[in-house]
Amino acid sequence: MKRLRVGFSMSFAVLGLCTLAATFAYAETQEEYQRRVQKFQLQEQQQQQQYQLQQRQLNIEQQQRDRDFYLQQQRDNLERAKAQEELRRYEQERVDRLREQDRARKQERIDRINEEARQNNEKLQKTMKGWAKCPAGFKADGSPCSSDD
Repeated sequence: MKRLRVGFSMSFAVLGLCTLAATFAYAETQEEYQRRVQKFQLQEQQQQQQYQLQQRQLNIEQQQRDRDFYLQQQRDNLERAKAQEELRRYEQERVDRLREQDRARKQERIDRINEEARQNNEKLQKTMKGWAKCPAGFKADGSPCSSDD
């Protein structure tokens, strides 16, 4: 019986040691599991941070492209406005030139007509003076009027 008790006690001792070893092994496994979970979580967190950083960088690049596009549009609009203003100015100068040419032609015509009228008026005055000297084509003495009269 003593043997049985010693054997039984030994069995419990071995069982206790095995339980203790299993507990330590489980604890190590749990610690390892926790380390792996933490390592995985850390990697996930780093990947998430990397993704967010890449997204921010892409957003910054997109904003830069948008800003560059907007500035290019503004430059294009300014150039287009300058070209339109230059075209308008050119057209206005052309219209002004044509008006001036037209005015000059009209003035030339008016001057020519006035000169013709003046010459015609002089001829008429001369003729009227001649009629006064020689009313019926004959002088007072009855001789015909000459062209000098």
